[in-house]
Amino acid sequence: MGLAALAFASRISAPSFFDTPQDAAPASQGAAGAASAPNPLAAAAMLVNGGASPDGMWQTLPAVQLPERFPAPTGYVPLTLDAMMLEARLRGTPRETFGPIPPQTQIYLPRASGGFVQIALAQSQLMGSNLAGQFPQIKTYVFEDEREGFTGFITVGTRGVFISGQTDDGILRVEPIETASGRVYLSYRDQDRTDGANDFHLGDDDHHHEPPVPRFSAALVSQIKANAKVSAGTQLRIYRLAASTTGEFYQARDAGGGLADVLSSIVADLAGANAVLEPEVSVRLVVADVSDDVIYSDPDTDPFDNTQSPCTLRDANRDNNKVVLADADYDLGFLFATRAGNGASGCAWYVVCQTTNDTLHKGRGAGQMGNNGANSASGLLAHEVGHQLGARHTFTGADGSCTLNEFLAGDSESGYEPGSGTTRMSYNGNCGTDDVDTSVIGAGSYFHSRSFDEIVTNVFVGVGSTCGTLVNTGNSAPNVNAGGDYTIPRQTPFELSGSATDADALTYNWEQYDRAVTQRPINTDPGDGPLVRSLPPGASSSRIIPNLQDLLDGVTRAGEILPQVDREMNFRLIARDNRMGGGGVAYDGMHIQVVGNPFFITAPNSGSLSAGCTVPLTWVVGGGSIAPQVSALFSSDGGQNFATTLIGSTANDGASSFVVPCASGADNRIKLQSVGNIFFDINDQDLSVSNTAPSVAVNTAGGSVDGQCEFTVQFTAQATDSCGVLAGDVDVDLIKAANNFTLGTPTINIQQVTSTEVSVSGSVVVSDLTGSPAQLTVQVTAQDACGLSTQDSAVAQIVDDTPPTIDVSLDPSQLWPPNHKMVPIWASVVASDNCPGVSYALTSVTSDEPDNGDADGDTVNDIQNAAIGTPDLQFDLRGERAGNGDGRVYTATYTVQDGSGNEVSDSDTVLVPKNK
Repeated sequence: MGLAALAFASRISAPSFFDTPQDAAPASQGAAGAASAPNPLAAAAMLVNGGASPDGMWQTLPAVQLPERFPAPTGYVPLTLDAMMLEARLRGTPRETFGPIPPQTQIYLPRASGGFVQIALAQSQLMGSNLAGQFPQIKTYVFEDEREGFTGFITVGTRGVFISGQTDDGILRVEPIETASGRVYLSYRDQDRTDGANDFHLGDDDHHHEPPVPRFSAALVSQIKANAKVSAGTQLRIYRLAASTTGEFYQARDAGGGLADVLSSIVADLAGANAVLEPEVSVRLVVADVSDDVIYSDPDTDPFDNTQSPCTLRDANRDNNKVVLADADYDLGFLFATRAGNGASGCAWYVVCQTTNDTLHKGRGAGQMGNNGANSASGLLAHEVGHQLGARHTFTGADGSCTLNEFLAGDSESGYEPGSGTTRMSYNGNCGTDDVDTSVIGAGSYFHSRSFDEIVTNVFVGVGSTCGTLVNTGNSAPNVNAGGDYTIPRQTPFELSGSATDADALTYNWEQYDRAVTQRPINTDPGDGPLVRSLPPGASSSRIIPNLQDLLDGVTRAGEILPQVDREMNFRLIARDNRMGGGGVAYDGMHIQVVGNPFFITAPNSGSLSAGCTVPLTWVVGGGSIAPQVSALFSSDGGQNFATTLIGSTANDGASSFVVPCASGADNRIKLQSVGNIFFDINDQDLSVSNTAPSVAVNTAGGSVDGQCEFTVQFTAQATDSCGVLAGDVDVDLIKAANNFTLGTPTINIQQVTSTEVSVSGSVVVSDLTGSPAQLTVQVTAQDACGLSTQDSAVAQIVDDTPPTIDVSLDPSQLWPPNHKMVPIWASVVASDNCPGVSYALTSVTSDEPDNGDADGDTVNDIQNAAIGTPDLQFDLRGERAGNGDGRVYTATYTVQDGSGNEVSDSDTVLVPKNK
């Protein structure tokens, strides 16, 4: 932070950065002489290890103990710097050519958010040649990184290294702080500073009843009218600024190096201001060679009273410059003074190049910087020099420092921002209840397009073109297209979109361009003037009004409201290439006519929806009838992106319907937008979308096969879904549990009963059971429009409970004579069943006499070769019987079984008679 604490400044002393002896400064009345040249880098100390830049030049610190009085930013990254490495890398850096910077010298710079960015450097010079020769230890370098749009200046002086640059997140500052452990650097965003340097006490920045911007000649007026669209970029105007100081300022910035320290501080301030002026309005400030004649070191002998108001000091600076300096030696003058505590105040008039009279004199500019340990005043300087270059204030509020006198003194000519405004020439933070809310999107270090018009017109075709040095940059202004004009209803959001082309990467912002004739409280709409604040430039060439997140949250912020009455609104799309050395800037305008009642969604505005359902969409057409067609879009991320089209195009008659997308979640929004126009509405609250699968129920029954081994399975099913199910999305599958039966060709009927119900009926013949039970699963699957599916199934069990039949006969049926010999017996078995798969087996062969009966010949094994348990049809029986019996009876039994386990047995006999 270029904010060295004064309490510690006296402790720092070091040799020259380039070890170049400093020549003595020429004597001048009351001016400070030159002092020895301290080294701005040697005091850098490596305190602790941390994340390092890829080149090892910067080292991030995990923490740092800052001086007690130091007003630390709300967010910053502490670092140390390798001084010797930087010195070596800067040697041989090429001089700037006011074109793209060659990659000859590249180093890394720290981001305010952490990490590092690689930039290309070129030597620049922000002092006159004489001063630069006297103080070679003070050097400046212009840098850029086209990949990230990071551009600015590095100042190397006796007080350290100061970096000011434009980033996509505002102004970055890297500045040294003297701590008890040594010098450290803070990288921070300008908007996060707390030293008050950006909180101008602009009640002092007044122009009470003073004349407006000097009148241009008739020829210049004609030229200005011909160039109604102002642009910049082809040329850079360099002005010599005679930097005066009070003795108090000198002593506050002198850390022991005398004039070199003070000049280092002033050059760093100019570099910070130039980081805004060059890419914005193609103006560069350099410290005029004669400045050392009006830099005063002693409060007791300087010609100023540091306690006076800035406007009194402004005129005192004019008076002193008229005595001490020759008009030809500078282009505008500015007095650097101090004030107690935080904050800054200034006073300047539209005087660049002017020597006409006391009122219009180029020395009329002064600023008082807070005497609180902070030493960066580039924000104040850019604002006050903006006045000197021709820009008025842009506020329209009426509270706080936004006084009626200020407004009537000429600022009403430039009242193009609501309330306090937020751009460089605004009264941001100084208009009390009329301050713009910058809590979400901060103010910007850039000029409103009204200020751009005023400055660029004055600098290049007005009085400001009569002095300074003009440099051709080789750059060109972008070609910008803001799109067509539209008519929209009141109190209805709208989106502006445009485009631009350029050889460089561009940033964009949209600004309302309607002048307020009278002051008014913020967020009121009297029918004229601005309602919409300016936002800092960014990568998008579109803008939603109001801010999308505020619209989604239902929040109205100070500084951005929709038109409340029928009126006209004008907008500009401004494109910037952000080049240092003369940025390319251009704009294009478009017109909006506001007519009629609001256009807004009435339903659905809250609650829950079911995915896949068709639901009504209703809205109030109001003045939106200007668009005959509307379309509807859907967001599943809370309204950040509307990627799904609900309705491509439908009549803008207030009613339609749409199918709820298949996206479960609680962060869904609907956007209804005009077709061929720019207005739209988003429903009020997040919608919850649930995705429920269909319901399916299946019924079937089994039974017994008939005499042909057949059974007809009947089945039914019902599929329902609250948001609809189609017959074509219902499938029936018949699944065999095992391959033990034959499945016939099914008959299936799927019928669309209603949009939410599908019925299923059918039948199929099951036959040829080879086992029992046979199981057939009837499975029905239904899928809804969102792809969610449900299955249900039922099992039909089919059995065969009909036993088979069997008939057994044996041959021979008698054995004679009973000669005790074994006789082959042949069996005939006839088995049948209604189902396939019947089988039989010999289950037993028995005799009603024992093998060794009385008087039977005393033999054994009368039954032989009978394979029990097999379908054996031949076995042997012994032809014998008991001598004292009635004869022997052999019995052979066969059992038949079908595939379902049903079985039946049958037997036949062979007789060995007693007598033949």
